[in-house]
Amino acid sequence: MSDTNSILSPDMRKKIIVRTGIFGIIANFFLAGFKVAVGLFSNSIAVILDAVNNTADAFSSLITIIGAKYAAKKPDKKHPLGYGRIEYLSAMIVAAILYTFTGFSLEAYLGVVIGCFIVKSFVWALQMHGFFIDFKDKSMRFDVVCSFKMKSDEAVKLIKDKLHEKYPDYKIHVSPDVDISDL
Repeated sequence: MSDTNSILSPDMRKKIIVRTGIFGIIANFFLAGFKVAVGLFSNSIAVILDAVNNTADAFSSLITIIGAKYAAKKPDKKHPLGYGRIEYLSAMIVAAILYTFTGFSLEAYLGVVIGCFIVKSFVWALQMHGFFIDFKDKSMRFDVVCSFKMKSDEAVKLIKDKLHEKYPDYKIHVSPDVDISDL
Protein backbone atom coordinates (compact mmCIF):
# COMPACT_ATOMS: atom_id res chain seq x y z
CA MET A 1 0.00 0.00 0.00
CA SER A 2 1.49 3.34 -1.01
CA ASP A 3 1.39 6.41 1.13
CA THR A 4 0.19 9.22 -1.14
CA ASN A 5 0.78 11.76 1.63
CA SER A 6 4.54 11.31 1.27
CA ILE A 7 4.54 12.47 -2.38
CA LEU A 8 5.08 16.22 -2.64
CA SER A 9 3.35 18.38 -5.17
CA PRO A 10 5.70 20.18 -7.59
CA ASP A 11 4.90 23.53 -5.97
CA MET A 12 5.57 22.24 -2.46
CA ARG A 13 8.79 20.58 -3.62
CA LYS A 14 9.96 23.86 -5.20
CA LYS A 15 9.16 25.79 -2.00
CA ILE A 16 11.17 23.34 0.11
CA ILE A 17 14.13 23.47 -2.29
CA VAL A 18 14.08 27.29 -2.37
CA ARG A 19 13.77 27.61 1.41
CA THR A 20 16.56 25.10 2.02
CA GLY A 21 18.71 26.74 -0.65
CA ILE A 22 18.30 30.22 0.85
CA PHE A 23 19.19 28.87 4.27
CA GLY A 24 22.26 27.17 2.72
CA ILE A 25 23.37 30.39 1.02
CA ILE A 26 23.08 32.43 4.21
CA ALA A 27 24.79 29.77 6.34
CA ASN A 28 27.63 29.25 3.85
CA PHE A 29 28.33 32.97 3.44
CA PHE A 30 28.32 33.36 7.24
CA LEU A 31 30.72 30.41 7.59
CA ALA A 32 32.92 31.74 4.78
CA GLY A 33 33.21 35.15 6.44
CA PHE A 34 33.97 33.59 9.80
CA LYS A 35 36.59 31.25 8.32
CA VAL A 36 38.28 34.09 6.42
CA ALA A 37 38.53 36.06 9.67
CA VAL A 38 39.90 33.07 11.58
CA GLY A 39 42.25 32.19 8.72
CA LEU A 40 43.65 35.72 8.54
CA PHE A 41 43.97 35.93 12.33
CA SER A 42 45.74 32.57 12.58
CA ASN A 43 47.62 33.00 9.29
CA SER A 44 46.23 29.67 8.05
CA ILE A 45 45.80 29.23 4.32
CA ALA A 46 43.91 25.96 4.93
CA VAL A 47 41.14 27.76 6.84
CA ILE A 48 40.96 30.48 4.17
CA LEU A 49 40.65 27.83 1.44
CA ASP A 50 37.88 26.18 3.43
CA ALA A 51 36.10 29.55 3.25
CA VAL A 52 36.43 29.39 -0.54
CA ASN A 53 34.79 25.97 -0.38
CA ASN A 54 31.88 27.44 1.60
CA THR A 55 31.53 30.19 -1.01
CA ALA A 56 31.37 27.55 -3.76
CA ASP A 57 28.67 25.76 -1.77
CA ALA A 58 26.67 29.00 -1.57
CA PHE A 59 26.84 29.43 -5.35
CA SER A 60 25.83 25.80 -5.77
CA SER A 61 22.76 26.45 -3.65
CA LEU A 62 21.90 29.47 -5.80
CA ILE A 63 22.12 27.40 -8.99
CA THR A 64 19.99 24.69 -7.40
CA ILE A 65 17.32 27.28 -6.54
CA ILE A 66 17.32 28.64 -10.09
CA GLY A 67 17.12 25.11 -11.51
CA ALA A 68 14.23 24.19 -9.21
CA LYS A 69 12.30 27.34 -10.15
CA TYR A 70 12.68 26.66 -13.88
CA ALA A 71 11.93 22.95 -13.49
CA ALA A 72 8.63 23.75 -11.75
CA LYS A 73 7.39 25.85 -14.68
CA LYS A 74 4.21 24.54 -16.25
CA PRO A 75 4.34 22.97 -19.71
CA ASP A 76 3.77 25.43 -22.54
CA LYS A 77 3.50 25.36 -26.31
CA LYS A 78 7.28 25.38 -26.78
CA HIS A 79 7.90 22.75 -24.04
CA PRO A 80 4.81 20.51 -23.92
CA LEU A 81 6.45 18.07 -21.50
CA GLY A 82 7.54 20.80 -19.09
CA TYR A 83 10.92 21.98 -17.86
CA GLY A 84 11.80 19.22 -15.40
CA ARG A 85 15.02 18.25 -17.19
CA ILE A 86 16.54 21.61 -16.28
CA GLU A 87 17.28 20.12 -12.87
CA TYR A 88 19.77 17.75 -14.54
CA LEU A 89 21.50 20.69 -16.20
CA SER A 90 21.69 22.60 -12.93
CA ALA A 91 23.12 19.51 -11.22
CA MET A 92 25.85 19.30 -13.88
CA ILE A 93 26.66 22.99 -13.37
CA VAL A 94 26.88 22.45 -9.60
CA ALA A 95 29.18 19.46 -10.15
CA ALA A 96 31.43 21.54 -12.41
CA ILE A 97 31.59 24.35 -9.85
CA LEU A 98 32.43 22.00 -7.00
CA TYR A 99 35.06 20.23 -9.08
CA THR A 100 36.57 23.55 -10.12
CA PHE A 101 36.64 25.02 -6.62
CA THR A 102 38.01 21.91 -4.97
CA GLY A 103 40.86 21.06 -7.28
CA PHE A 104 41.56 23.60 -9.96
CA SER A 105 42.38 27.25 -10.26
CA LEU A 106 41.47 29.07 -13.47
CA GLU A 107 45.15 29.12 -14.42
CA ALA A 108 45.43 25.35 -13.99
CA TYR A 109 42.22 24.79 -15.94
CA LEU A 110 43.47 26.90 -18.84
CA GLY A 111 46.84 25.12 -18.74
CA VAL A 112 45.12 21.74 -19.03
CA VAL A 113 42.90 22.95 -21.88
CA ILE A 114 45.82 24.51 -23.80
CA GLY A 115 47.95 21.40 -23.20
CA CYS A 116 45.14 19.16 -24.48
CA PHE A 117 44.70 21.23 -27.63
CA ILE A 118 48.43 21.15 -28.32
CA VAL A 119 48.68 17.39 -27.88
CA LYS A 120 45.48 16.68 -29.79
CA SER A 121 46.79 18.75 -32.72
CA PHE A 122 48.88 15.70 -33.58
CA VAL A 123 46.66 13.22 -35.44
CA TRP A 124 48.62 10.27 -34.05
CA ALA A 125 48.01 11.37 -30.42
CA LEU A 126 44.92 9.32 -29.66
CA GLN A 127 44.42 10.18 -26.00
CA MET A 128 46.06 11.95 -23.10
CA HIS A 129 45.36 11.54 -19.40
CA GLY A 130 46.83 12.11 -15.98
CA PHE A 131 47.51 15.77 -16.82
CA PHE A 132 49.13 17.65 -13.95
CA ILE A 133 50.52 21.19 -13.83
CA ASP A 134 52.61 22.49 -10.93
CA PHE A 135 52.86 26.26 -11.27
CA LYS A 136 55.16 26.60 -8.29
CA ASP A 137 57.81 24.22 -9.67
CA LYS A 138 56.93 25.10 -13.28
CA SER A 139 56.39 21.56 -14.45
CA MET A 140 53.72 19.59 -16.25
CA ARG A 141 53.29 15.89 -16.79
CA PHE A 142 50.87 13.56 -18.47
CA ASP A 143 50.54 10.25 -20.30
CA VAL A 144 49.78 10.02 -24.00
CA VAL A 145 48.45 7.14 -26.07
CA CYS A 146 49.80 7.20 -29.62
CA SER A 147 48.85 5.48 -32.83
CA PHE A 148 50.90 2.43 -33.78
CA LYS A 149 52.09 4.45 -36.80
CA MET A 150 54.22 6.64 -34.51
CA LYS A 151 57.21 5.53 -32.44
CA SER A 152 56.88 6.46 -28.78
CA ASP A 153 60.22 8.27 -28.46
CA GLU A 154 59.53 10.37 -31.56
CA ALA A 155 56.05 11.20 -30.28
CA VAL A 156 57.37 12.31 -26.88
CA LYS A 157 59.99 14.55 -28.52
CA LEU A 158 57.47 16.21 -30.85
CA ILE A 159 55.00 16.83 -28.03
CA LYS A 160 57.69 18.24 -25.73
CA ASP A 161 58.98 20.56 -28.47
CA LYS A 162 55.49 21.89 -29.20
CA LEU A 163 54.69 22.42 -25.50
CA HIS A 164 58.04 24.16 -24.92
CA GLU A 165 57.00 26.75 -27.51
CA LYS A 166 54.00 27.66 -25.32
CA TYR A 167 55.63 27.02 -21.91
CA PRO A 168 59.38 27.68 -22.40
CA ASP A 169 60.17 27.85 -18.65
CA TYR A 170 58.45 24.56 -17.78
CA LYS A 171 59.87 21.09 -17.26
CA ILE A 172 57.68 18.81 -19.34
CA HIS A 173 57.36 15.10 -18.57
CA VAL A 174 55.51 13.04 -21.17
CA SER A 175 55.08 9.31 -20.67
CA PRO A 176 53.96 7.19 -23.59
CA ASP A 177 51.15 5.00 -22.36
CA VAL A 178 51.85 1.33 -22.89
CA ASP A 179 49.12 -1.24 -22.95
CA ILE A 180 49.05 -4.94 -23.78
CA SER A 181 48.40 -4.29 -27.48
CA ASP A 182 51.73 -2.42 -27.71
CA LEU A 183 53.75 -5.49 -26.69
